[in-house]
Amino acid sequence: MSGLVIWDFDGPIFNARQARDIAFARVAEHFSSPSTDYKLFPLYSPRQTICLAYSDKNLGSDVLDEMEAYFRAELLKAEADIKVDREVLETIENLFNANCRQAILSLRSESGLIDLLERNRLTRFVGIIHARETPPANKPSPDAILSIMQKAGVDKAETLLVGDSDLDFGAAHEAGIVYLHAGWSNEPVSVARTQADQILTRPSEVEQIVDQGFTQLSQREQSRRTLKNLVRFEKFSFFAGAGVSIASGLGSWRECFLPLLKKHLPENSLTGFSLPEIVQLIIADQSRAQLIFDDFKEAFTAQREPNPYHYSMVRSACDTIWTTNYDNLFERVVDSSGRPMAVLRADEQLKDSFGTGRKLIKVHGDFYAATFNRLSMDWGVVISDEQFDLSEVNRPEIWRYFEDEYRTSSLLFVGVSFSDPTLRRILSIISRKMMRTRRSHFVLAKRPSTPTERIIANKQIEVLRQRNIHTSLFDDYTALSDFVGELCMLSRKPVITFSGTAYLSDKAGAQESAMLEEGVLSFGDIETMCGNMGATLAHEGFRVASGHGAGVGIPAVAKAYEEDRRSARYYMRKRGDTRGSRRATTIFIAEDDLNIVRQRFIQASHVVIAMGGASNQGSESGTVREARTALEMGRPVILFPQAGGDIQKCHGELMALMHRLIDPDVRQYVVSLNERIVKMDRQQVLAFVDNEFLSCIRTLVRGGMISRYTSYFDAACMEADKEW
Repeated sequence: MSGLVIWDFDGPIFNARQARDIAFARVAEHFSSPSTDYKLFPLYSPRQTICLAYSDKNLGSDVLDEMEAYFRAELLKAEADIKVDREVLETIENLFNANCRQAILSLRSESGLIDLLERNRLTRFVGIIHARETPPANKPSPDAILSIMQKAGVDKAETLLVGDSDLDFGAAHEAGIVYLHAGWSNEPVSVARTQADQILTRPSEVEQIVDQGFTQLSQREQSRRTLKNLVRFEKFSFFAGAGVSIASGLGSWRECFLPLLKKHLPENSLTGFSLPEIVQLIIADQSRAQLIFDDFKEAFTAQREPNPYHYSMVRSACDTIWTTNYDNLFERVVDSSGRPMAVLRADEQLKDSFGTGRKLIKVHGDFYAATFNRLSMDWGVVISDEQFDLSEVNRPEIWRYFEDEYRTSSLLFVGVSFSDPTLRRILSIISRKMMRTRRSHFVLAKRPSTPTERIIANKQIEVLRQRNIHTSLFDDYTALSDFVGELCMLSRKPVITFSGTAYLSDKAGAQESAMLEEGVLSFGDIETMCGNMGATLAHEGFRVASGHGAGVGIPAVAKAYEEDRRSARYYMRKRGDTRGSRRATTIFIAEDDLNIVRQRFIQASHVVIAMGGASNQGSESGTVREARTALEMGRPVILFPQAGGDIQKCHGELMALMHRLIDPDVRQYVVSLNERIVKMDRQQVLAFVDNEFLSCIRTLVRGGMISRYTSYFDAACMEADKEW
């Protein structure tokens, strides 16, 4: 065993959450009960925890100082009494005995870390400690990890990080190493859990992974990064199997197919056979053929609700969705979406649809168009063994078109099991016709849970790999669904718009104030904050736009442009007074009316971030108009009243519009997020931007993508694509 394991200390090793809860309970007993349940908070600093828990008490700084000092003292006592879990101790010792290097990466002070390591007899097992004050930097900067690797004398392929927070994931991701999520810490996170290379349930699993070597995990991380770049810049299509409809109550063996088949054959006779084989056996008795056809037609034409897979795939930038499913869930989303797709169930329809744009191809037909024919047994749907054998003969145009897509587009197989007869047929076609292509294809699937399933999967994965079809496995269906959703979201390159100004200026552009009225953020705070947000968004595949607002839009777009030149745009009038910035590309609007310019870039926005805003004419600022316009168009808006100015003054009015106008599927999240932000002080806002902002943007955009009520997501995408 070799390599380097970097541990986050609080959570994966030490139960800091338990210590925090014990200490804060003493604070509540000594002072007063908090208004908010602090146990739901992530591990914030003592000051942040107190401010959030007592956010509605309007406590003065003297009281807060006293409470913080008391909290810190009680926290030290609680931490002194807590012991590291036995399994964690054994894992760290076993790794040490197996010659695996280990390091600690923490935001604690070095003296505090050493004290707790010594108390728990862990010091001799950990060769490197990178604390809060350790140069050259700390997480989420990748420089901290690179420094640890240099000291340990290992490269990226031999390094992994065990963490439990979005900061940990961000650091590992930026450094290009494997991230393992310590699920046993139960820390509330979003990005880290969904993007982890693997979610661990027990500390001892780290030993197993290190013992097996790092290569497999490194390949998985590289595969997922490849997929994210692929959907952003290349042509791709989805192949959706039965697993895509399981969340809607269709497609699973036990809940869907088995109850239908048990009506015709004893359950003990169904084991060991595929669905087509069983259906073929049943229809051999012609008296039962009509009955099973009717049963399937009733089951698959019953009213069901589409799930996030259907919404995400239809609203993605894919050219084609291939599906073997017999339901109409994709069609229902197509009907409600702003992006048309031709729905093709048979060869005749395909012949008439070449060059007509996006397509939904029902590879096996469906039971909506199926009719029972006793003589030919051709139901217009492929479900029995014989129908599968004849599908290439009966549906030559569909399979010929599939060959073309395989050569010219990357295919992403989702919801397809390794024993799926359609997947076997695809491999057969590829093998027989030797389709040459430089395109890579991917199977995204849940990790097999039983030894038998793993044996079958491993064999099939190797066969797929030989045919340039790569496999990416996920620990559970939630992680798989979230990843597919993120791919779909990234493929549309969502636009995040910044609206606002950070200071009042005169006609000549001279700065009149370093802080707007009622603001707690300085001009420097706002400029740095917006620049960091813009750079982060561009790095993660979002597009950033602004109307050239001083201190807000300019730094956001400029930093995004530095990160990725394709990801940043200013919107301005051709004849406007403002001089265009050379720090990013500008889209010039011919109309002289500034309100038209505002409307144009708000139409192309998926989320609007608004702050500050001031007018030296005494009238309402353009920032408030832009926020109001966004809400009237149903766009989610994130307000930062801490910057002061007109957004602070009009916060109540804008929140009222938010309650009324935002899409119902995202309204609750948008409102609760803004209600939470308005309670933050300066330090909390800056911490929020550094730690949680990106996760919130992902949640908002994904919510719009899978919304049942409106197609504003598509409308924003289409407007952005026109301009960009």
